[in-house]
Amino acid sequence: MPDINGYEVCRRLQSDPTTADTAILMFSARDGSKAQSIGFESGAMDYLTKPVEPRELIRRVRSVLWSRGIG
Repeated sequence: MPDINGYEVCRRLQSDPTTADTAILMFSARDGSKAQSIGFESGAMDYLTKPVEPRELIRRVRSVLWSRGIG
């Protein structure tokens, strides 16, 4: 994203009352515990690093949805 990064998008979604309950799963090329920590601090419920196996992606999406009472 040229003008804003995913962390800031996550922060903005979490700070807006109309989107604060949005389940966020970060999917990034940035690897490492620092990137993941920033993602979680920004409000993400989970963090995946590319590339990812399709089954793992499905498992994580289901987990996030289940934790929100959706799945």
